[in-house]
Formats: sequence, structure tokens, C-alpha cells
Amino acid sequence: MSDAPLQSLSHKNAPLLEPLSNGDEENKKTTENKGTSSLYEKLNSVIQLFSDHPELSEDRTAFLKLLFGQILKVTKADFLLLFRWNLENQDWSPLYYHGLPKFVIKDGELNLPRAWQSLPTIVLHEGHSLFSDDISKDRKFIGQVIRGMNLRTFGGATLQSKTALYGSLSIAFMEPNALTANDQERFLMLSRLLAPYLIHQKKPSKITVADEIVPEIGPMLLSLDLSGRIQDCNDRLADFLGHEKGQLQKKPLSHYLTSLGHSNYLDLLRQLKGGEEVLPLSLVFKLEKGRVRNLKTRLKLIKKKGVSIGVELTADDVTGIGVFQKEIAYKDALLSISRSAFGSTATTTEETLKEAITNGFSSLHVEGIALYRFNREKDQLDLMVHQDHSSSDLNPIEKLGNEDKKHILWKVVDRETSTFLTVKPKEASLKKRLVGAEGLLSYLAAPIKSEGQLWGALSLFSRTKRFSELDLHCFAFFGEEISILINQLGSLDKLKKEIELLSILNEVSQSILKSLHMQQLLPSIANCLKRMIGASNSYIFLGDAKRHLLVGVATSDQGNEAIRKIEIKMNENSLVSITARERHAFAIENASRDSRVTKKWLKTFKSRSLLSVPLVSKERTIGVLLLDETRYFRKFKNHEIEKIVSMADQVSVAIENAILHHSVSRHLERLQTLSSAMVNIQEEERRRIAKKLRNETGEALKKVEKNIAWVKKNLENQTTEIKDSLGQIALQTEKTVEILQTLSSELRPASLDESGLVSTLKSYIEEFESQNDTKVHLQISTVPKRFPARLEILLFRIVQEALANIARHAKAESAIVSLEKRDPYVHLYITDDGKGFDVKRYFSSPQVTRKGIGILGMKERVELAGGTFYIDSHPRQGTRISVRIPIVKRNTHS
Repeated sequence: MSDAPLQSLSHKNAPLLEPLSNGDEENKKTTENKGTSSLYEKLNSVIQLFSDHPELSEDRTAFLKLLFGQILKVTKADFLLLFRWNLENQDWSPLYYHGLPKFVIKDGELNLPRAWQSLPTIVLHEGHSLFSDDISKDRKFIGQVIRGMNLRTFGGATLQSKTALYGSLSIAFMEPNALTANDQERFLMLSRLLAPYLIHQKKPSKITVADEIVPEIGPMLLSLDLSGRIQDCNDRLADFLGHEKGQLQKKPLSHYLTSLGHSNYLDLLRQLKGGEEVLPLSLVFKLEKGRVRNLKTRLKLIKKKGVSIGVELTADDVTGIGVFQKEIAYKDALLSISRSAFGSTATTTEETLKEAITNGFSSLHVEGIALYRFNREKDQLDLMVHQDHSSSDLNPIEKLGNEDKKHILWKVVDRETSTFLTVKPKEASLKKRLVGAEGLLSYLAAPIKSEGQLWGALSLFSRTKRFSELDLHCFAFFGEEISILINQLGSLDKLKKEIELLSILNEVSQSILKSLHMQQLLPSIANCLKRMIGASNSYIFLGDAKRHLLVGVATSDQGNEAIRKIEIKMNENSLVSITARERHAFAIENASRDSRVTKKWLKTFKSRSLLSVPLVSKERTIGVLLLDETRYFRKFKNHEIEKIVSMADQVSVAIENAILHHSVSRHLERLQTLSSAMVNIQEEERRRIAKKLRNETGEALKKVEKNIAWVKKNLENQTTEIKDSLGQIALQTEKTVEILQTLSSELRPASLDESGLVSTLKSYIEEFESQNDTKVHLQISTVPKRFPARLEILLFRIVQEALANIARHAKAESAIVSLEKRDPYVHLYITDDGKGFDVKRYFSSPQVTRKGIGILGMKERVELAGGTFYIDSHPRQGTRISVRIPIVKRNTHS
């Protein structure tokens, strides 16, 4: 699809590729409660465009610019980018943008890097839409230049129908998690509104709204007498104008047209009466609440026996905004019901639904709604929720199924399909036997399913409004979403029950996982095991292999600390030692009558019942768990014993890990101390050598250079050979001085000690750019003049090594070095748009096959400083290095 058709429609003062002003105060983000406002309230300003500018509804390029600007105001986005799909060239072409960096706009023209051009493709590959709460941590965006712009939250939508691709809209914010679920829904609806204005096509046979096709429901029809008074109209036009058909009869058409619209109508009528050919014309109609809408109309004379007696007006809404507004109303109700359901404190699904539907139904602007639960055993529909049912209506409705099933709901139940009834023009209301109530003009019903089976039915009815097929389309979707909500609530009920059963087990697991330090781990485990089965006390014994003993090491909260003084020989016949030797659990109901429990133990711990479970790891007994009941004689149940036995395996692993962790930590601390000392010695040696090269060797060579100059000047009878030789010596000496200065700078730049990190980075990047083809952008944010010396040299070395890798391997056109301080850390990001590489493959390959050890060296030095090092890269998608280092070094092994 070429750009020419869209350009030919372009307003002369509205270029096709258009930036929106960064200085517009209305575009700045404001604090708002995103969870409470309805979709309609948030989208109202966009919909208002169709009333404010009806004359532009057919000039798609001009109207597209207005829409895009209004979307920017509604979203308060830091970045927006709209692409159109070029069908002929099979590529994306940018239409409008906001928030792009200055370096992509040269001489007023947009020059997007390849990485930006791939944004729509990334969104398309993910499906209809793509959202990311933090693109800096999202692997889908690795290699994208957008990750170097300090943008965090991202949203993208593909604009398409089921058969065609039209464009793509991307949006981003500098804050993470800036889009709630409601905001995402709002963004998708806004993007759908853009879709029709990216299409260049003839009058469609279907009404297209984004990627959904709604059944054609026919044009709007209006019959007028020759004086312009309304004689009759169809339901669609009456619904469009917001009036009942009876209210419109005998009213002048001029009441519902703007002054310009009425003038255009009269001109058409004169042409029609004069026998001229009348082409379709857009007329601007007035709607409720001051809105106006542009309709494409056609006129035809109504004749009787060759005499004109009236006019037939046929109209089509060229914008399709009515469909959009109708969908918003139903989605608003759905969001309100969902928020109410998941915020409810009700204990059952039925109570939650009653509360949610009652609270959310008001936004549908109809009088009545009812929810029924299908009772399979009694073959009847039980009324759960109702609004606007009289007491006389309720009795037959509640007994639906016991009679002859004439009610329309049984059609919904039997066929499991949505349906609707509305009165014909001459009928006063629907028949009660069909809808169960008197005086209804319209009735909608949709099946509700749960886990693939019919759950019940939902109905919507009105005494004042006639529904259309469009209402049925939206309500069918509404019913499907209510079905999903019921499934979710049912799953939530099951989950709550499972949580109640597993909460104690989960607490034990969390206690095991939260620490690798024995002094914290063991008391926590003992306390959780005690609570797990409601015992009085819990004790842990660990084996001492050298002394052949089992030693008490931990007790539950408020337990008897005397356990820490207990030492039990492995070969004696007490309960704990037998459990350790035989490696299976023992439960004792009456401890005072069991020979395996000593009198000393009973006197000290007052035990009545005991449960002893071995701790076994790798076929080796490492200890024993002992559950003690002192309040009464207790027979431990099988499921209680099974819980403790199953947890004993996890406890054994946790204890083994804690022992191993303690050993490894001690070795690691020694290694890190040694590594840090080596790095410090290396940096100090570099500083000493660099200083010596600058001061001593450099000065000596400069003296030699001066002496040569003096000899050259004062030597008498200089021959040409001597002159040339002295000149070459002077030149070589000068080059040697330059080499020494370069070596000194590479070893340790003098400016790092004198001026600090930021100044040194600026100088280094300038020198790098002069020697390479890569353009490097330095971004500094909230950085102090100086950091601690150890931190400055570390950050400089990382930038130095990263840029060297870019020069040697990446073949990048541009790179971004970003440095910012966010207490208590300093963050460094280095991003390039080069050829990238497979990170997993690199780190899994043998060290001897890797090109250098720069990446590993950077990672090791950062971790020695207590920081984190992360690298993202994919072939042909660039590379991003992320470093976070604490400004004040902390002990990483506590």
C-alpha cells in the first residue's frame, strides 16, 4: 500500500510525518487514580472529536492527525510512534511520532535506526498486542535502542482486521508499571479507533472497527413529507438520534440537523425536485448532549401515481463510532463488575456475583437485569440476581422449567446461544409468556458457561428502549466475559480452600528457604513444624560423627532451652538414637509407659506423647526431628505423620545446604579478600608505572629532545647527513614521548585522579570516536562531581573494556553510555546497535575458545565490589551491559 493515496488527502497545513510538541503542557503526565475512572470517561475527549470536527470525518489524513494528538493527551505518554503497513513494499512507514531523541531527526527529517523500524514487527510477532512493565528487564527488547532512552513501560498494538494489516501504535513511559490493566484496555480501544483511518478502500460491506467485523445491520431510513416533517423512521435511526420513533413523528427534520446540514438538505431537495441527478452528500446531525455526527445520506422522491408525495432519506454512519461507543458501554459495565467481584469480601461465588452485578449493572443504562443459575437436578433456572422485577414477575421466573418452557430463556439454555426480542412498531410490548414480565419492549439473553458446561443465563431488558442486533453482538461478548469471570471466581474458591490446607506447609517451606545460616534456620524450622501439627514443642538433634553423639541444637519458640544441653549416645536404646539408627519414624502415645523414653527426659520435658522422625541425606542420618505433646496423651494421625516425614526430607536438604554454605562462604571470603587485594595491587602498580612514565621517563626524553635541538643548533660545520640524522633522532624521540603518554593514559589516565570520572569519560569517548566509526552518546543523570576512587577506576575500566569490545567485534553504528546515581547505587548502562552475539553460547563454551576475557573480567570486578553485572545480546540485535554497584561497599557474605 503506497503513501500516495494518504498524502493526496492530506491537509495542506498537516504534513504526513508529524511530530507533536514536547512543550505542550497538556501532554505532561499528571497524577491520577487509574483504577476508578470508567473507560467512557477516559475516552470521552477522543469521542468528542467526532462532534467537534464532523467535516473532517471523511478526510482521513487530517482526522488521523487530530486523533493522534488527542490520544497523546489522554495517555500522557512520554513516547508515541505510529506506523502504517506499506502493502506494496511490505514494510512499515512512520506516520506520527512524539518523544523521539534528537539524534534521529536530522534537518527536520526523520531518520529512524533499524532497531526502531523493528518495533512494529516485535509487537506483531507477539500477537495483537504487547505490554511490558519494564523493558530494561524484558528479553523481548534486547538489542533495541529504545532500551537506552530511559523508557521503562511499553505498550504496542497491531492495527489489523482478520484479513488485512493496517499499522502499529507504540507507546512508552519513563516510569515502570505505568499501565494498569484498565490503561491497557483503554490503549487498545484507542488504537482500534485509529485503524479505519489507515485504510484506503471503497465503501465496505461490513462495518470495520479495528480487528472485529460486526454483522451489517442495514442503513438508517427516514420518510419525510415534502415540507420536511418526519413521517416514519426505522429503529436504527431512532436509536442513533436518541429518541423513540413516536417522539420523532411530525417533527421537522431541521430540529435534528445543524444549520449548515439543513441548508445542504434543502439544496439537495431542490435538485431532486428539478429532476437533477443527486449524489450522496454528508449531512451533520445533532445528537443528545450537544454531540454532532456526520452521516452520508442519499435522497429519493416517493411518488404515488406519478406525483411526488414525500422524500425517502437513507443514511450511513461513515465513522462507525456508534459501534465504538456501544462497546465502551458494555466494557465499562464489565470492568465495573470485575472490580467489584475481585474486591468483594463475600465468601461464595454466588454472593460475590450478586454483589458485583448489582453494583456494575447501572453503567449499561437499562432498567433491568437478571442472572439465573441452572439447576440440573430439578431442571429449572433459579434466579440469583434481579433488578426491576416486580414481585408478581418473580414467582413464574423462579419456577422456570416446571411448566411448558415457553420463556425465551429456555431457547438460550437449549441452544446455548444468545438471542434477543424486540417489539414490532405496532405492538405495545413483548408477550409475558415469552419474557416473564409485563411491559417490556426489548429482551436480551446470553448463556453463561463454566468449565465447558452450561452454568446459567444472563438477561437484560428494557421498558423504554429497543435493542438492535448490535446490542446482541455486544451482549453476547458480555455474556462470554461473565462466563470467564465465573470460571475465575470458581477457581478462586478452590484456590482459597487449597491455600487453607497448604498455608502451614508453605510456611514451613518458606522458613527452610529464607536462610542458609544455621542459627536462623534451625529455630525457624522447629517453630514451623510445631505449628504444622499443633504440637506443644519441637526439637532438632544433629549428629556429631566424631564423638558418636546426637546433640540438641534447636527448639521451637518458647520451648524448653534445656534441649541444648542434651547429648545422646548413638548406641543407646533411647527413642532419638533408635530413630537415627533405624531411619524410620516412631510415634508414642503414652511416653511415661514406653521404655524408649527415659525418666530423666520425662522429668525435664514433661512429655506425654512424642513423634520422632529421622533426618536422612544421601543415605546418611544427619539428625532427628522430635515433636513433643505435653498437654494430653495424643495419638498422632497418619496424615500428620506423613506431613512431618515429607518435610523431613526438605529439612535434611536445607541443613546440608546450610552446612555446605557455611564452608563455602568461609573459602569464598578468603578468595575474595585475596582477589580484592590483587586488584588493588594491580591498580596501584598501574598508577605508579603511569606516573613514572609521565614524570620521570617523559621528562628524561624531553630533556634528550632539547639536547638534540641544542646540538643541532650549535654544532659547527654540520653536514647534510648529520642534519638529517639529528632530525630523525628528534622525530623518533617526539614519537616515543607520544607513545609513553598514550601508554600512561591507558594504564591510568591522570585526569581520573585530578578531575574525576565524568570528565575522564568525556575525554576518552572523544578520543574513541576520533579513532573509530562508532558514534557514542554519553548520558549523565544526577551524578556527583566525584565518586570514591575505587568506584571511579572500576567504572572507567568497564567503559574502557566495553568500548574496546564494540570497536573490535560489534561493528556498531552507534552506542549509548548512560551513568546515573540512584541511592544507594550507581547504575551504568552501555548499549550498542551492533551485530550482537549469543550470550548463552558464549558462557557455555570452553574458555580457550572465547575471544579474550574482557566480559568475564568485567563481571568478576563488579561482583568483587558487591555489585551486579548483566549482559543482554542476540545475533544482529545489539548488546546491552547493565551494571549496578553500591556506592558504599558492603560485605556480600553475611
